[in-house]
Amino acid sequence: MARGVVIGTGDRTLMGRIASIAARMEVGEETLIAHEIGHFVRVITGISVFVSLLFFFLSLIVGFYWVDALIYLVGLILACVPEGILPTITVCDCVLLYY
Repeated sequence: MARGVVIGTGDRTLMGRIASIAARMEVGEETLIAHEIGHFVRVITGISVFVSLLFFFLSLIVGFYWVDALIYLVGLILACVPEGILPTITVCDCVLLYY
């Protein structure tokens, strides 16, 4: 037989706090998760573009043909995108469209 201790019910739980925050939001207002994901995407984009352009110009200096350097640039940008970011953004966009 198992025993447990209840430390919060209803609005005093994590899900209850999230529900009350969502209920107070106005239509069209950006959610906290949408704001954080937008910030994360901007940071990842900045890092990947900076690193890719750096290596693009370095590869041109070393003597790569410009098409090879361009392919290298695109490959580096794609390599910097985290694996789970696309489904996360898709789910958040669907939730935003629903509300």
